[in-house]
This record gives sequence, C-alpha cells and structure tokens, in this order.
Amino acid sequence: MNLPVRFAFLLVFLVALLLHRPLPEPAWLQVDERSFVEFPLGFFGGDLNPHFFNYPTLHFYLCAALDYVWFLLSGSDSLENFVAYRWFVDGFDIIVLARALSTVMSVATVVVVWRIGLRLYGPVAGLGAALFLALMPLHVRFAHLAATDSPAVLWLSLSLLYAVRIVQEGRLRDCLWAGLFVGLAGATKYPGALVAIPVGMSALLRWPTWRNPGLVLAAAASLLTLAVTSPYTWLDPAASWAGLSQMGREHLLSDMHAGGEGRGVTVLRVNLRYGFGLMSLALGVVAILWPWRWRRDELVLLAAIILFGTLVLSASSLFMRYCLPLAPLWSVLVWRLLHRLEARRVWQLGCVALVLAEPAWGSWQHRRLHGGPDTRTEAIAWTLEHLPSGGRLVQMQGRAGQTRRLFTPVSVMVRLQPFERVFGLERLIRAFEILHQRQDLPPLYTYYDLNALARSTAKTSAETLDSTLVLWYEHPLRPNDDKPALAPVVDRIDWLASFSPGPMPEAVFDQVDWHFVPVGGWRDVHATGPSIRVGRAPLNFRTPVPSNRQFLKLMHDIQAGRLAARQQDWAGARRHLGEVLQTPYHLEELLTPSVRYDVLLKLGVAGFYLGDHRAAIDRWHHAARLKPEMAEPHYNMGLAYDALERHAEAVARYERAAALQPDNADILYSLAQSHARLGRYVEAIAAYGSALQLAPSAEGYADFGRILQISGRPEEAKAAFEQSLRLTPDHTRAADIRLMLRR
Repeated sequence: MNLPVRFAFLLVFLVALLLHRPLPEPAWLQVDERSFVEFPLGFFGGDLNPHFFNYPTLHFYLCAALDYVWFLLSGSDSLENFVAYRWFVDGFDIIVLARALSTVMSVATVVVVWRIGLRLYGPVAGLGAALFLALMPLHVRFAHLAATDSPAVLWLSLSLLYAVRIVQEGRLRDCLWAGLFVGLAGATKYPGALVAIPVGMSALLRWPTWRNPGLVLAAAASLLTLAVTSPYTWLDPAASWAGLSQMGREHLLSDMHAGGEGRGVTVLRVNLRYGFGLMSLALGVVAILWPWRWRRDELVLLAAIILFGTLVLSASSLFMRYCLPLAPLWSVLVWRLLHRLEARRVWQLGCVALVLAEPAWGSWQHRRLHGGPDTRTEAIAWTLEHLPSGGRLVQMQGRAGQTRRLFTPVSVMVRLQPFERVFGLERLIRAFEILHQRQDLPPLYTYYDLNALARSTAKTSAETLDSTLVLWYEHPLRPNDDKPALAPVVDRIDWLASFSPGPMPEAVFDQVDWHFVPVGGWRDVHATGPSIRVGRAPLNFRTPVPSNRQFLKLMHDIQAGRLAARQQDWAGARRHLGEVLQTPYHLEELLTPSVRYDVLLKLGVAGFYLGDHRAAIDRWHHAARLKPEMAEPHYNMGLAYDALERHAEAVARYERAAALQPDNADILYSLAQSHARLGRYVEAIAAYGSALQLAPSAEGYADFGRILQISGRPEEAKAAFEQSLRLTPDHTRAADIRLMLRR
C-alpha cells in the first residue's frame, strides 16, 4: 500500500473516530442498555450463567472484564461497594465503558470493510467502501450504544472478509478464521450466526463438493467458538432455548411492531432510506440488478445481502438498528458499479460525492445533536438546583423519554430481585448496609403517579408546593391522547421552566426504538429529547420525603426482616418489619405494591408464630386489600381464626381462599377440618373429597374416614381407611385404623 493510499485511509479512519466517538453524557438510556450494567456486574457474584438468554453471553463477558479493570483503577475500597453503588444508585460509568467498547468495535468494522472492498474491487474501492461506512447515518447512529448490534456487525464483517479470502485463495487457515468469527457473531447476537451460510457457500465455491476440509473446518471452528464464548447456551439448554424462542416469536413472527403501511415499506421508507441515504440505497439496488456477471467472490457478498435483507424485510420488529448487518455489506456493494468508472476518474468522483452528500450531512447532524444539549439533562439540572435535597416528582405522559438519571425508590425497587437472584439475600442486606454508610449519595426523589395529581386539592401550603414538581412531556413519539382529560389538572400547575428541542414539523423519527434523535428533517431541531415543562403541583402530602440514607435504612430493614423470617427468627422478623410500618414516610410512594404486600404477609406470619393472632389477622387484612387476587392472606387468616377457635370466621376465609385458588389442596383440607369442628359434616365431606382428588394423602383419607364414620356412612368410611393404609401402611395413625377395621 503506497503512501498516498495510507494517508487517505488515515483520514477515513479519523473521520470514523470523529463521528463514532462516545457521547459526552446523555441523560437517556436506550431500552437495552441497562442490561450492560446488571449482567456484567452479576458475574462478580461467581455465577457466570446470566440466567437471561435474550442475547448470548459473549458481549456481557467482555463488558464484565472491562468493569473489573475499571474497578481496579477506580480506587473503590471493595468490590461489593463498587457493585452495590452501581447496581442501585448510579451505574452510568459502566454504561460509558460499554458504549466505548461499541464505538471501538464500530470503528474497527470500518477497517474490515476497507479490506473487503480492497480484495473485491481494488484500493480505491476499499477506501471508498470504508468512507461510505464511516459516513453512513445508520452506522453512526448506533455506534455508541451499549448494545450487541454494532459488536455483532464487526464479527459478521470479519467472517465475510475471510469468506472472500477462501474463494480467492483457498487456504484452510482462512476457513478456520471464518469459522471463528461466525462463532463470535452468533455468541454476540443470535442472528449473527446466519453468516455461516455465506461462509459455507464460500467453501463450496472453492471446493465444489460436500466432502471438503474447508467446510468441516469452518463448521467445527464456529461451533467450538460459540460453545466457549457463550457456554450456557449449551450448559443451560432449557433456559437458553426458552429465551431464544421468545425472541424469535416477538421479533420475527408476531405483529407487535407492524405498521399500517406494512413492514417492508416502513423498513425501506424510513430505516434504509435515512440509514443509507437515498442515492446510496438506489445505487445498491442497481448494483444488484445490473446484468453484469457476478464473480464467485462477489457471490459471497450477494448471498449475505439477500440473507440479511430478507431477514430485515420479513421480521415483525421494525427497530432501525436491526438493519445494521446490511451497513458494511451495502458500503461494499455500491462499488460494484463505481469501480467500473475508474477509467473516468472525474465521473467516478462526481458519483461518489453525489452518493455521499446525504449520508455525510445526516451523520454530521447526528453528531451535532448527540454532542449538544438534551432537554432531559437540562430538566435534571434545573431540578437538582431547585430541589437539591430531594423531593416529590410527578412525571406526566410517557414512560420512554422520561428523565432517568435521578435516584428514586423506583430505580431501586426494580433491581431488588435481580440482585438477590445473583448474589443472595444476605449480600443484598450487606449492599444496603454499605450504601447507607456512604456520604456521596445523590438526593432521593420520589415519583408519584398521575392519580395523585388528579386527586389533589387547590388549598396547599407553600411549603408543600415548593417540594412537589411536575414534569410534563410532549413529543411526536409520545402523542398526548389524554391531554384533554388532563386539562383541568394542568391548569392548576404553576409552570416554572420549559426545555424544548425546537419545532419538529418535518422531523422523522425511528418510531419503534424510542430514540429521541431524528433520522431526518433536522432543520429546526437544536437539542435531543422531548419538550419538557416543569412546574409546582398542588399536592397535599402530610408526610415527609425521606433522605437518601433514611430510605436505604428502610430497605435494609425490609431485607433483614425477610431473612429473619426465612430463618424462622420470628422476633427478629417482627422487629425489623415492624419498624418499616412505623416509619413516618408515605410507604405507597416508596415501596411497590409487591414489596408492601410481602412486608405485611411476613409480619403477619411472625405475629402468628409469636402467639399474637389478632395482630397477625390485622396485617393479613391489609395484605388482602393490597392484593385482593391473592389467596394466601385469606388462608393465613383462616388458620389464625382456627387458633382463636373462631371456626365460622375461619370457614369464611378458607372459602374465599379456595375461590381464588381452587387447586390448592391445603386450603381445602383446612376448610374441611373447620367444617368438621362446626359439625357441618356434609360440607366437610365435600371439601375432603375435593382435596383428596387434588392431593391424595394417608392422613387425609384417615380424617375423611373419621368424618364419614361420624356421619353414619360406615362402608364409605371403611373404604377411606383402607385407602389410607394402601397409600402409607406405616403412617402415625395406621395402627389405630387397623384396630378399628378389625372390629
């Protein structure tokens, strides 16, 4: 490669770095990015099985390695401190690492495309293909995201590079490398494994027989690589198949994202038209249809384009980023036509400039907006300035597009179960102990729902008004269909600040991915994010908002109470969970209904075993009101009423529980026993019969026989006793039953 070509490629590489570099610090997270906090950190618990197979695990492992290096460099006093803070409080530095990795791999893809173009069409075409990809809006748009799409495209491109080498040179080591990269592509994103088809085709083109060493070597290398880099795909086959089949149903077979104009039309009209640029898209189509003969090495490229193009056009999911596998292929494809103009260099340069003009402008606009202000960042800064010690927030409209970088009870609640699943309950308790001791915690803000605003009163103290803010969102991606119904509420808000991305009458958006950056129609847009208005709300709360450390102490008490209950330390459970209910804070805005339900349920159990049955019943009453669809509180109340010898009330609770969970034999057995205590033998016999059909037991048949005997049905009683002995000949009451049968 001569010096001018080296210099030209260096310029292309610098352009790619400029356009693909990670963003400074946007306030938003793409829907999948949170996965690259929890799963990589979860491996630090010692279990390398993610128990999550919507994606393969290779990229999670790479991110975990980066996270560990960052831990070593960060100066954190302990690994558990490092993990706890980023899991529950702020993991954005972990997101930045994952985004930086995606950027590096995206820029590396530009290098690979240069090599593919060089091999197929020469040095000028190699440079041109690399420049096309460096400027392509589709590639630039998603290069910085913490997701599997861009990394999978790198491995896919490397597979195709070596597939071209197989056809051109026929070396077995190229088959080995091609298979290796096929495995890495499949271990990063499942559809990436489809690149095995053009790789296999390249081996058959070189050695036109099914019995050739290249095909065997590539297949063996891909399978081995996939097994090593995503091992639990094979070690946990049931879970991995469930995750894979779920993804297939949702993204390939369902109509969950189908647009009214049809999937293919939407992909062409928005995703590819704005992702490639109109001229680039048209030139690629012409390159496919032009009646020039396809060389054998070009057929590998054509096969990959047809394969991934068919997948994109036929899948139900319309995510723009799902078109990324086509980006490097299309960058090379357009040179199938352009390299034929090398004899007419002026014409060739003119065509290149014409094709690149729109993508270059689009990518620059992406870069401008991504590197500029975001309305959510501005709203967060304003909130931190006016509520520096925390307070209440009401987020109206929209889930996607809301501010997410604030420390809230909701952000902690949704991460409890994943943390406990990976690290266990004792380490969850320890995590809250660690966090409670930190002095660098951000302020706590509580999110309240819209119903609270609708129920609000106009007469509210100024102090309360100062601590309650409403954030109202508007954006073409979030149409406010309920705006007329909310008008009376909105009129009572004292609006204080507004943040706007600018007018968007011509802006075109990716309608599926909730990516609040236009793909086209940039003219008047000067910031990312939705339009946000912030104001004071007329909410009348009589309870304070806890500080960050007070909230973490509350979470510690909940988990410590759960552990005590698990260990049957009922006094400890009542002490910890009782402190939760005695808190001066409004638990509805701090704890999810499921957590409050669990606290009440376990507090009732503790009271029951400590002999305080009336207190237990009171707790279970509250739990039943919180989740009326659950049978357990009613069943527990039945046990407590039985212990208090209030059997009629026990029957009422058992019947309610049985109606909610008719297939629970324990409930029916208890119901039968309470009926028997009340002398209601007909009802008891019916309940025993239903229970025994669900779960036959020796003790159950023994009790059933006793009630039948009391009811004057000796033959049926005898049959029940005999069935009891057949099930368990030596159970505790077997001797008495045999004596009774001999009489």
